[in-house]
Amino acid sequence: VLFNSPSTQAVILLVCDQPYISSELLNDLITSHKQTHKPIVTCSYGETIGPPALFDRSLFDELMQLKGDVGAKKIIREHSESVATILFSKGNIDIDTAEDYDTLRNSKT
Repeated sequence: VLFNSPSTQAVILLVCDQPYISSELLNDLITSHKQTHKPIVTCSYGETIGPPALFDRSLFDELMQLKGDVGAKKIIREHSESVATILFSKGNIDIDTAEDYDTLRNSKT
């Protein structure tokens, strides 16, 4: 639905299991997009890049063509020369299990 709106200039895709995503991080993606004019801005953490990631309107058709469990990382790889990255130092921390949740909760006390 958002892809059809002419006023939508970009979308940010994120996953729900990264507890350290913040509004500041999302604003940093937007700022980097505006400053670099790159159609993709993604986060770097650990030895990889990944979500959250911002995709410019010019890539909406490609995003809509993704099928099954193929993620947007495919598009990032195909457009590697058009990618800016920002640091998300805690991006590699995710919550996949009850044990992960307990570990995170205990580390905050």
